[in-house]
Parts: sequence; structure tokens; C-alpha cells
Amino acid sequence: MKKLYKYLSIAVQAIFLTGLASCSQEALLETPEEVESGNIILPNQITAVMPQPETRTAYSEVSGVLHTQWAENDQIAITPVCMVEYTTLYTVDPSTASGSSATFKKTSGGTSNTTNVSTNIWGVYYPGNSIRSDIEFMNFTYSGQVQKASDPMGHMGKYHAMRQVLTSSSYGTFPAEKAISFANSDQSSCLKFNLSGMTFKNPSKISVSYIENGFISPVFYENNSLNSYYYDGNSSYNGSLSTAELSMGLEGYGNVSSLTAYLMMSNQDVTLYGGGYLLIKVTCEDATYYTKVKVGSADITLTGGYYHSITAAGGWQEDLNIDDTDYAFDGEVVTLQEASRGNGIDLVIMGDGFTAEDFTGGEESYYTSIMMQAFHEFFSVEPLTYYQDYFNVYYVKAVSPQGYGDSQILQNGATGNGTRTKFSTVFSSGSTQIRGNRELINEYAKLALGANANERIKNATVVVMCNIACHAGTCWNSWTGEVGNYDYGMANAVCFCPLGKNDENRRQLMHHEICGHGFGKLADEYYGTSYPTTTYYWNQINTYHGYGLYRNVDKYVTTSNASETYPQTTQTTVYWHDLFGTVNQYESAAVESLGIFEGGYTYVRNFCRPTYDGAQSIMNHNTGQFNAISRRQIMYRVLSLAGEYTGKIWGTTQELNNFLEWDRTYYLPKKNSSSTGSQTAPMAPEIYPLDPPVMVQGEWIDGHFIPAE
Repeated sequence: MKKLYKYLSIAVQAIFLTGLASCSQEALLETPEEVESGNIILPNQITAVMPQPETRTAYSEVSGVLHTQWAENDQIAITPVCMVEYTTLYTVDPSTASGSSATFKKTSGGTSNTTNVSTNIWGVYYPGNSIRSDIEFMNFTYSGQVQKASDPMGHMGKYHAMRQVLTSSSYGTFPAEKAISFANSDQSSCLKFNLSGMTFKNPSKISVSYIENGFISPVFYENNSLNSYYYDGNSSYNGSLSTAELSMGLEGYGNVSSLTAYLMMSNQDVTLYGGGYLLIKVTCEDATYYTKVKVGSADITLTGGYYHSITAAGGWQEDLNIDDTDYAFDGEVVTLQEASRGNGIDLVIMGDGFTAEDFTGGEESYYTSIMMQAFHEFFSVEPLTYYQDYFNVYYVKAVSPQGYGDSQILQNGATGNGTRTKFSTVFSSGSTQIRGNRELINEYAKLALGANANERIKNATVVVMCNIACHAGTCWNSWTGEVGNYDYGMANAVCFCPLGKNDENRRQLMHHEICGHGFGKLADEYYGTSYPTTTYYWNQINTYHGYGLYRNVDKYVTTSNASETYPQTTQTTVYWHDLFGTVNQYESAAVESLGIFEGGYTYVRNFCRPTYDGAQSIMNHNTGQFNAISRRQIMYRVLSLAGEYTGKIWGTTQELNNFLEWDRTYYLPKKNSSSTGSQTAPMAPEIYPLDPPVMVQGEWIDGHFIPAE
């Protein structure tokens, strides 16, 4: 068994990824006992000397230590976190910096004209021209890197991100000029490849993935992560999603006998579980070459924020089979129904945290039973019950190396995220958010969608049932911001839903998270204690409405803050204004008590919802049924995706009358029937609201969603 070695720094203070430290002495490094072909060398805690002021854009390597120094036009943003909008910024002037600290000056255009801004928390971000908040730090993506032979370190500055938070009371009032040290900050990692042993003919790409027990294990990360962050409750962010492969383009290398590449990575720790191997792939003009770099029996951690390297000097081959498991059924698709009306709307269900034994028994297996529950419960609420025939429904078998095991179940989610599941789902402690490897999830969904999968995936609703009993759930919508001739919420949805605290709780989770957020593109109607103080979020909701998103909430403009641009909210100006005064009498207490109720979109002020708290709206308390504007949006999206509605007809007489007639004929009689009653029981008081849906904007390229930078 080959032994793994680490370079260990014994400098006074090791702090940064590429290993920056605020010490002035040279780092002393241990020398490996041996270096063998195929060994993996993982420098952990490398410390760089900084004879120049701190920065991340100009790089050099001396004796295994990575050096950085200021480059022209560097900028670091400093943001007072107390602000709702991140507009008060400070930037660094490199010409005034010295040693391991720098002087920061307030920029023009901030929200305050005074020298001092009072706050308890300041965020410091690099590069300041693109990262000015925690959300932007977490949205920062490491995809799209290209290393040029003429400047092999030139790309590193663009993909090196840093974030520091200052909470000391001494910074309660931030002076116009203040020196700051960046010790112990969150920042990118770097993985260096030392590859030799063959001739690479015009290499164009290098990739790395980790293989464990025959599985491609998604141990890497495309985005940054923060253990604690300052989040406004409504912004889009990627949630530091795990990925199965990291890659980087190569340019201008010609024919080379060795290859050195520097790949910038997320600030997260990467754990390589014992017994597996790194699969390195180099795409060349004549062929694609693979080699394995084995890991011993012990786990190895590539510590986030540091500089690591891998050495592989042989074992290259053109064909490398990585699927050496006995789980031939992994990826198998089961068709539950095919649409008998319309163009066919895609619903794909799969599970995470289900091990091989959960598939025993074929059609009677535990996995199948969960898939069938999800199938039936999705269509157990109107108007989806009525429109079930418009859907194609599939489930895909997905085998996890491990289940969730003894994860500690919390009131609002689950911890114990060290287990390794197929889609790397992670439960956020202290909230109900779930995130996972959406790229891999969509690849499994495309297995069900046939030859046109790359197009169909763009509007598919993908359900991931997590094999753990807790109250949590999150819908991640991937959208391009495309309007054109469409206004029904064109977006792919990946919806994470656990099994709930009981059967009723699971149905509530599915109706709210999957039917409401995932398919209906509806907003949360509940509200907390915070509220936006500017028109930024009013403009945001106007924009979303135009895309066919979040039509069940609207601005709440009072007489005191009304203007020509934002008229006072009344029954004639609110978004659902055309539902008042119809023959269906929605405003009647006997029907729905339709009205304008302040509080919604997670905010207690400045937004409103269409029904009061006691109405048990699914998008408010997870209970009851969808209210009228929500039913209308779901119906509109069904008929638009089915091809029965063409063009942007929302709000037309035709569309409104179609909804009113359907509702009067099929929904209201059922609702008022004493035998039917409420479709879901009230939510237990100890169950907290679910996290808001996450809107991630980007573009689809060859069936893959690429988040915007």
C-alpha cells in the first residue's frame, strides 16, 4: 500500500489557501521520505512569504511555496452588513499598502455621505469588483477556468476569492481609513497537478474526479461555503454545491512530455475517503488519457484555503472503466405514466440516501414504495389532480454508498452530514434548507427524458426524496431569465424533500415545496420579522411577475410611501385585482376571504399575500389548499407547457374566464363538500416555515446549467 505524504509548514502563522501568512520569515518544509510514480503529494498548510502587500492576482512559486503580491487594479470591497442593499463600499488603494495590512478608503456613491458608518459587522471581500456580499461570495463559481501555456498562473487571480468578517466592537464605527489584517479569512484553495510519463498532444482540458467503491463520489465543490453568513432571506445563491468533477481548459500547449496545471477550488475542505482513487483525465488532440492516483486506507483531507499538489508520473491509458460495481440497476428508469393530453410535462422522481439493500424486492422494495408515495402525493392536491393526465412521470433508481444512518434529527432539519450519499444532500443545521449536487441530479433525470433530454430538462420538475425523517425542504430553480413569448416561469426545478416527521407532514412538505415552489413557481406567503426598506425588492417582484414567477405575492404600498411609480396597494392595483368582484365571489368568507393582507414573501412589511393566516394556504402554513391566485398560476403553467396556451396570455379575458369556469366547475364544489374538507391537516405549531426557494440564474449549454458569474 502506497503511503501518502503532506508538506507541513512550521511557520509562525499559517493562514491562507495559497498559503498566505502575516509572518515575515521563510516557511520551513518537511521533505517526503520518498516520491514514487503515482503517489499523491498533498501539501497541507503551506505558508507563503509576503514581501509585498497582500493580494491574490500576481503569483509565483518558489521552493514549493506560493507567493502572491499586489497587481494593478486590485480591489477589495468592505461592506457594512447592516445595510439591506450592499451599496456602501470601501476599496483598497495598493499604492498605500505596506506589510501585511492595507489602508481602505470609502468609495463614492455609498448610501451614507458621512465619514463614519455605524455597524457591528463588516464584510471584507476580494475581488471587490465582483464580490461585495456573502451571497456573492457563495455564488462565486470555479467553473470556466482556462490555463494558458504563455501565462500558467494568469487565470488564478480571476478565480481567487476571499472573504473576511469583522465583528470586534472596535469596528463598531468604521473610520475613513483603517488598517486591517486578513488573517484567518475564508478563501479559495489551489490544486496543483504535476503530470508526466507520456507525450500529451495539444492538450485542451484537464479533469479530476474521485472514485470510491466504483462510484464517482461528488467530493468537490463548484462554489464557496460559509459556516456563518449574513443573508437577506431572499437573494439567490448556489449553496456551495458538490460536484463529481473539477476541470480546467488548457490553451497553447502543443506537444508536451510533462504538464503542470494550477486549478483553483472552493474554500471548502475536500475529503478523499480511504480506499478510493483520484481519476485524472487529460483531453488531447489524438485521444483522452486517464490515470489513477490511489489513496490509502485512511481518509485524506485537502484543507480549504490552502495549496495542495498531486504528482502522477505514469499509468496513462486511453480507456479506463470506473464502473466496477454490481449495482447494474443504478440509473434504471421506471415509467409511471405517459401524458395522454398535451405535449407532456415532465416530473422525474428519485431518492438520495438509499443503499443497495433498499432496492431488494423489486417492485415491492422500500425504494419503490417511497417513489410511489411521492407520485401519488404530488397529484393529491388541486389543480394537479385534475391535470394529472398532462404529465409524464418517471422515477430513476439511484444507489448511495451510504444512507443517512444515525444523523441527528433536529426540529428544523438534520445534521450528521458526514455520510456519503449519491447526490451529496446536506441539511443545514438551524434551518430547513437542503442542498445537493443538482448537476448530477439533472444528469440522472435526463436518463428518463429520452433523445430530447437536453431540451426537456430545462422545464422538468425533479424531485429528490431524502431517506430521513425530518421537517425540511428546499426548491432550487435554475432559470435563464428568458421571457420572449413566454410568461409561465420557464425554469428547471430540483426539489429536495425528506420523509417528514410523519405521513401527514411529508404530504405537507411535498405540496408546499414540490407542487407550490417547484412546479407552480409560487412564493412563500409567510412572513418573519424583517422587512426591506427600499424599492429594490419591489422592483424584484415586478420583474419576477413578468417571468411568471411568484404571482401569489405582491408589493404592499401604503399612502405614506406611494408614488407615481408605486401606487398605493388597493383592490384595483394589487396583482390579483381581477379576481375581486367575479361570479366566484372569492372575497366572500364562505369562499376564500380573498383580500390584501400585509406580510408575505418572508417579510412582515412592504409585501402582501392574498389570504389571511387562518385560511390555511399551502404557501403560508403548508396546510389546506392552494388559494385562488396559486391555483390559477398552476393551471396556467400546465396549459402553457402542454401547448394549449401559446404566447403571453396571462391576465387576458380568455385566460381569466377559463380559470373562473374551471374553478367554479371542478374546485369550489369539492372544497365545499363536507365529505372532502381540507386536504391536509393543520401544521403542528412546533414546525417552522420552510426556507425560501432559491432562484439561480444562468444559461443552459448542451443540457448543462451554468450559473452566471
